[in-house]
Amino acid sequence: GKKAIELVPPYYLKSDKEKIIYLGDDGSFTDTVMTGKGLYYIFDQTNVVPIYLDKSKTYTITYNSSNYRKGVVNLLGADTSINRYFIEKDQNRVFVDRLNVQRSEEEFRELIGKIRHGQLQRLTESKLPQYLKEEEAKYIKYEWHSELYYFLVAKQESYPDFKPSLISKNELNINYNNEEEYKRQPYYSKLVSIYYDEKMNCANKKNKEKDSAYSNSQHVIKLIDSLVANKYIKNDLIKQYARSQLTRAENKEAYYNDFVKYYTGDDEELKQSMYDAYLRFTRLRKGTPSPEFFNYPEYKGGSKSLKDFKGKFVYIDIWATWCGNCWRELPYLKKMEEEYANKNIVFLSLSWDRFENEWKEAIQKYSLSGVQLLANREDDFFTTYAVSGIPRYIFLDTNSCIIDYNAPMPSEKEKLEELFKSVGL
Repeated sequence: GKKAIELVPPYYLKSDKEKIIYLGDDGSFTDTVMTGKGLYYIFDQTNVVPIYLDKSKTYTITYNSSNYRKGVVNLLGADTSINRYFIEKDQNRVFVDRLNVQRSEEEFRELIGKIRHGQLQRLTESKLPQYLKEEEAKYIKYEWHSELYYFLVAKQESYPDFKPSLISKNELNINYNNEEEYKRQPYYSKLVSIYYDEKMNCANKKNKEKDSAYSNSQHVIKLIDSLVANKYIKNDLIKQYARSQLTRAENKEAYYNDFVKYYTGDDEELKQSMYDAYLRFTRLRKGTPSPEFFNYPEYKGGSKSLKDFKGKFVYIDIWATWCGNCWRELPYLKKMEEEYANKNIVFLSLSWDRFENEWKEAIQKYSLSGVQLLANREDDFFTTYAVSGIPRYIFLDTNSCIIDYNAPMPSEKEKLEELFKSVGL
C-alpha cells in the first residue's frame, strides 16, 4: 500500500484523533490541519518528530527519516525558531534507563539532574514566546519528577529495604490533584498515575493483611474514588482501569455497580462498552434465557413472538433498510440460509425500520428469505441486549437460551460455521 505518516495532535487536544497523511512517490506530503495550535508529532514509522503548528500559518519541514537523529532538518515558513528549539531538543534527547535499579539514588539523581540542567539552559537561550517557555519549563520539571518517581518505585520493588532520601521525598511532595496540569502536561498525568498506583498498592497490601480473601480487582474503582480528590482525574483513572479489571473481578455485578456509581465522566463510549462487557459476563452469558419480544408483525402476515421459535436454534439478524453495512451482509446471510435449509435452525430478521411500506418493499424487491419481522426499536429486547449499532447478530438454542449474544456475522463464514457445528448443526 501507499506509504503514510501519522500526525498526532497535542496532548491536551485529547478529543482530536491521529490524522493519516499519505505520501507522494517522492516521500513528500501536503496537508491542512483543522484544529488547535500546539506541539504535534509526525510519526513516520521510524521517528516521532515534533512540529509546532498554529492556525492560518504555513510550515515546511524536510528531513531524512533514516537519519533523522543525526541528520539535518530543514525548516521553512512560520515559527522556524520555535520548531528549531523542539527539533534540537528531540535530537539531543538522552536515553534514561530508569529500570536500571543497580544504580544508587544519588547516581540516578545526578544523571537526570544533568539532563534537566541542559534542557533548562537551552530553554533560557531559546527564542520561544513567553507562554511556550512557561509550558516548556513545566514539561521539563514534570518529566524529571516522573523519571525520579518511577526509578524510586522500581528500586523499592527490587530492594524492599531501600528508602528514598528526604530530598527526593520533598521534591515529589507536590499537588497530585491539579486538573489543569493533568489535562495539559503529559508527564504530570504520568506522574499522577504512578503516584496513585503506589497509593493503591499500599492500600491493597493493608487490606490483604486484614482479609486474605480481599481482591484488588474487585475493589479498584471504589479505591480510586476514595483516594483521588479531583473529579476529572478520578474519572480518568477509573477509565484506565475499568475494562481490564472487570475481566478479573469475581463479582461482575458488584464491580459494574461500582463503575456506575463512581464514574461520573462523560465518555459515552466507555459507558457503553462497560455495559456491553457487563452483560456479556452476567445476564447475557451462555446458557441464560434470552430477553423476550412479543407480537412483532410478520412480512407473510400475522405476528410472531420469540417463544414461537422454541424447539429450533435461532440466528437473529438485527438490520434496517437504511443500514449500508446490513446490506453488505445480506448476500452472505442468504447463502447461510440455503446451506442450512434442512437443519433445525431458523434465520430470523428483525428490522429496525420505522415505515412498514419501506420494509415490505425491500423484502419483495430483493427476495429476502428467512423469517422477516418488523421490530419495535424502543423495545426492552434491544435495550437488554445493549444494541447500539446494527447489523447485530444473536444466536439462541432450542430453549431460547443464549449461545452467543454477539454472534459472528454471516460474512465471517468460518467462525459462524464453527459456532453452528459446536451445537451439532
